[in-house]
Amino acid sequence: MKKISVIILFLIFLSLNNVASDVYRVTNDTAASQNCIAVADDSGHLYLFWQDNRSGSYEIYYEKIDINATPSFGNATKISSSGGDAINPSVALVGDVLHVVWQDNRDGNWEIYYKNLTTDGEIFPEDIRITNTVGESVEPSISAKNDIIFITWAEEENNTYTIHYYNVASIPCPDTTPPTIEITTPANNSNISILNNTVVGSVTDNSGISIVNLSVNGMLQHSWTTSGSFSKNVSYILGQWNNISITAEDTSGNIKTVVVYVYVTEPSLNVTVNLTAPSEVELTEDNG
Repeated sequence: MKKISVIILFLIFLSLNNVASDVYRVTNDTAASQNCIAVADDSGHLYLFWQDNRSGSYEIYYEKIDINATPSFGNATKISSSGGDAINPSVALVGDVLHVVWQDNRDGNWEIYYKNLTTDGEIFPEDIRITNTVGESVEPSISAKNDIIFITWAEEENNTYTIHYYNVASIPCPDTTPPTIEITTPANNSNISILNNTVVGSVTDNSGISIVNLSVNGMLQHSWTTSGSFSKNVSYILGQWNNISITAEDTSGNIKTVVVYVYVTEPSLNVTVNLTAPSEVELTEDNG
């Protein structure tokens, strides 16, 4: 493949009727940066993907840019692990997940590979092979509707290229959903007796729980590794506000913390006094 030194640039347009206001440089290496494709979200971020041979062979690189700030180059991340050449990327954005395909010759001929990552930069570790044919699979394109991913490409067979497509509803995506924590007892901002020292609630997650920590006033009192309902006895400090904190981490590394506050008082004392008339008492005189 002929090497061409290309600088990746992007334009910010003031409106559809105006010309570009600024041109910004994204890459700054002596390697070839080519075939850039980009997608923007609704929060003012641009996600760029391109092929780059700075590592000796072509790999797919990625960079997230805030279009409301002056960008700086040098923050590119390699997302493919070809070992051969990975070229011709295509990208689709669904929610907070970026779906990327490219053609890759790590297997001895060109095949289509797929990967996804979140808009926060969490990269799903596996390169997923989409095609497995004798002929060449090239020039992929990707689009999405709801949770269904559509991948198209040109397939070579008997020296003739034909167009193929593949729709997948279950390509694995990075888990970005934190655990769900509910504390049902005690209620937040409530006054409780120091004798009411049981914390009741539940911790659940779509992938699995790694660790749950329950602390009171910053002091760890319980840890466990299972999801579902819980009931834990804790120790409070009398006569002040106490904070009950539960932090859960799932098996994908997502973390959630929920805190409730309670004011701890002395237990109420209910004293009942029964007054009854004395029994009849007979008095006798002792004359010695």
